[in-house]
Amino acid sequence: MIRFPAILTLALLAVSGRPALGQEAPPLREVFSRVDPAVVEIRTMEADLPPVPGMAQPAALQGLGSGVMISKEGRILTAAHVVQTADKIEVQVQGGEVIAAHVVSSEPLVDLALIQLDRPPRTPFIAPLGDRTRWRSATASSSWARRSASATR
Repeated sequence: MIRFPAILTLALLAVSGRPALGQEAPPLREVFSRVDPAVVEIRTMEADLPPVPGMAQPAALQGLGSGVMISKEGRILTAAHVVQTADKIEVQVQGGEVIAAHVVSSEPLVDLALIQLDRPPRTPFIAPLGDRTRWRSATASSSWARRSASATR
Protein backbone atom coordinates (compact mmCIF):
# COMPACT_ATOMS: atom_id res chain seq x y z
CA MET A 1 0.00 0.00 0.00
CA ILE A 2 1.38 3.45 -0.94
CA ARG A 3 1.93 5.93 1.90
CA PHE A 4 1.49 9.68 1.45
CA PRO A 5 4.13 11.41 3.63
CA ALA A 6 2.30 14.73 4.17
CA ILE A 7 -0.90 13.13 5.47
CA LEU A 8 1.03 10.62 7.54
CA THR A 9 3.14 13.43 8.98
CA LEU A 10 -0.02 15.35 9.91
CA ALA A 11 -1.43 12.28 11.62
CA LEU A 12 1.83 11.63 13.43
CA LEU A 13 1.91 15.18 14.73
CA ALA A 14 -1.68 14.92 15.91
CA VAL A 15 -1.02 11.61 17.66
CA SER A 16 2.20 12.64 19.31
CA GLY A 17 0.75 15.86 20.68
CA ARG A 18 2.76 18.16 22.87
CA PRO A 19 4.48 16.45 25.84
CA ALA A 20 3.69 17.74 29.30
CA LEU A 21 6.25 20.01 30.90
CA GLY A 22 9.24 17.93 31.98
CA GLN A 23 8.31 14.93 29.81
CA GLU A 24 9.95 13.79 26.61
CA ALA A 25 8.03 13.27 23.39
CA PRO A 26 7.54 9.60 22.44
CA PRO A 27 10.00 8.21 19.88
CA LEU A 28 8.83 8.69 16.29
CA ARG A 29 8.85 4.93 15.73
CA GLU A 30 6.29 4.54 18.56
CA VAL A 31 4.06 7.27 17.16
CA PHE A 32 4.30 5.77 13.65
CA SER A 33 3.34 2.31 14.91
CA ARG A 34 0.15 3.76 16.47
CA VAL A 35 -0.95 5.42 13.21
CA ASP A 36 0.31 3.11 10.45
CA PRO A 37 -2.65 0.66 10.49
CA ALA A 38 -5.06 3.61 9.98
CA VAL A 39 -3.39 4.66 6.71
CA VAL A 40 -5.54 3.84 3.68
CA GLU A 41 -5.00 3.84 -0.08
CA ILE A 42 -7.28 6.14 -2.12
CA ARG A 43 -7.94 5.46 -5.81
CA THR A 44 -9.72 8.09 -7.88
CA MET A 45 -11.14 8.32 -11.38
CA GLU A 46 -11.96 11.45 -13.33
CA ALA A 47 -14.26 10.64 -16.25
CA ASP A 48 -15.63 14.02 -17.37
CA LEU A 49 -12.49 15.24 -19.09
CA PRO A 50 -12.56 18.12 -21.58
CA PRO A 51 -11.56 17.24 -25.15
CA VAL A 52 -8.00 18.04 -26.17
CA PRO A 53 -7.70 19.31 -29.78
CA GLY A 54 -5.82 16.90 -32.02
CA MET A 55 -5.78 14.08 -29.46
CA ALA A 56 -8.00 11.09 -28.86
CA GLN A 57 -10.29 11.57 -25.88
CA PRO A 58 -8.92 9.63 -22.86
CA ALA A 59 -11.42 7.20 -21.36
CA ALA A 60 -10.61 8.33 -17.81
CA LEU A 61 -7.83 9.73 -15.69
CA GLN A 62 -6.89 7.65 -12.65
CA GLY A 63 -5.22 8.90 -9.48
CA LEU A 64 -3.69 7.39 -6.39
CA GLY A 65 -3.14 8.80 -2.93
CA SER A 66 -3.55 7.97 0.73
CA GLY A 67 -5.27 9.15 3.85
CA VAL A 68 -5.79 8.37 7.51
CA MET A 69 -9.01 6.91 8.93
CA ILE A 70 -10.20 9.09 11.80
CA SER A 71 -13.58 7.55 12.73
CA LYS A 72 -15.11 4.08 12.94
CA GLU A 73 -17.90 5.33 10.65
CA GLY A 74 -15.36 5.70 7.85
CA ARG A 75 -14.24 9.35 7.83
CA ILE A 76 -10.82 9.80 6.28
CA LEU A 77 -8.45 12.75 6.34
CA THR A 78 -6.54 13.18 3.07
CA ALA A 79 -4.99 15.80 0.80
CA ALA A 80 -7.44 17.91 -1.20
CA HIS A 81 -5.48 17.43 -4.43
CA VAL A 82 -6.06 13.67 -4.19
CA VAL A 83 -9.86 13.92 -4.37
CA GLN A 84 -10.88 17.41 -5.52
CA THR A 85 -11.56 16.58 -9.19
CA ALA A 86 -12.54 12.92 -8.76
CA ASP A 87 -15.79 11.60 -10.18
CA LYS A 88 -15.30 8.27 -8.40
CA ILE A 89 -13.39 7.49 -5.19
CA GLU A 90 -12.50 4.04 -3.83
CA VAL A 91 -10.60 3.40 -0.61
CA GLN A 92 -8.63 0.29 0.26
CA VAL A 93 -8.33 -0.20 4.00
CA GLN A 94 -5.83 -2.41 5.82
CA GLY A 95 -6.71 -6.02 5.06
CA GLY A 96 -7.62 -5.28 1.44
CA GLU A 97 -11.30 -4.33 1.71
CA VAL A 98 -12.25 -1.77 -1.00
CA ILE A 99 -15.11 0.68 -0.29
CA ALA A 100 -16.56 3.57 -2.34
CA ALA A 101 -16.32 7.05 -0.81
CA HIS A 102 -17.32 10.68 -1.41
CA VAL A 103 -15.94 14.10 -0.46
CA VAL A 104 -17.50 15.70 2.64
CA SER A 105 -15.33 18.82 2.76
CA SER A 106 -12.28 20.09 0.91
CA GLU A 107 -10.02 23.09 1.44
CA PRO A 108 -7.59 23.38 -1.50
CA LEU A 109 -5.73 26.36 0.01
CA VAL A 110 -4.37 24.12 2.76
CA ASP A 111 -4.55 20.91 0.68
CA LEU A 112 -6.78 19.13 3.17
CA ALA A 113 -9.98 17.13 2.60
CA LEU A 114 -12.37 14.96 4.56
CA ILE A 115 -13.95 12.01 2.76
CA GLN A 116 -16.61 9.57 3.94
CA LEU A 117 -16.78 5.87 3.10
CA ASP A 118 -20.18 4.81 1.74
CA ARG A 119 -20.26 2.16 4.47
CA PRO A 120 -18.06 1.48 7.49
CA PRO A 121 -15.23 -1.02 7.03
CA ARG A 122 -15.65 -4.46 8.61
CA THR A 123 -12.61 -3.97 10.84
CA PRO A 124 -11.77 -0.27 11.07
CA PHE A 125 -8.54 0.92 12.61
CA ILE A 126 -8.78 4.52 13.77
CA ALA A 127 -5.82 6.85 14.17
CA PRO A 128 -5.78 8.17 17.75
CA LEU A 129 -5.68 11.90 17.03
CA GLY A 130 -5.34 13.36 20.50
CA ASP A 131 -7.53 15.61 22.64
CA ARG A 132 -10.56 16.71 20.61
CA THR A 133 -11.37 19.62 22.95
CA ARG A 134 -7.92 21.14 22.47
CA TRP A 135 -8.30 20.82 18.68
CA ARG A 136 -11.68 22.54 18.72
CA SER A 137 -10.42 25.52 20.72
CA ALA A 138 -7.34 25.89 18.51
CA THR A 139 -9.36 25.85 15.27
CA ALA A 140 -12.51 27.72 16.29
CA SER A 141 -11.83 30.56 13.84
CA SER A 142 -11.37 28.31 10.79
CA SER A 143 -14.45 27.94 8.56
CA TRP A 144 -13.13 24.63 7.17
CA ALA A 145 -12.63 23.31 10.70
CA ARG A 146 -16.17 24.32 11.69
CA ARG A 147 -17.66 22.56 8.62
CA SER A 148 -15.51 19.46 9.14
CA ALA A 149 -16.14 19.28 12.89
CA SER A 150 -19.90 19.22 12.27
CA ALA A 151 -19.37 16.37 9.79
CA THR A 152 -17.42 14.30 12.34
CA ARG A 153 -20.05 14.35 15.10
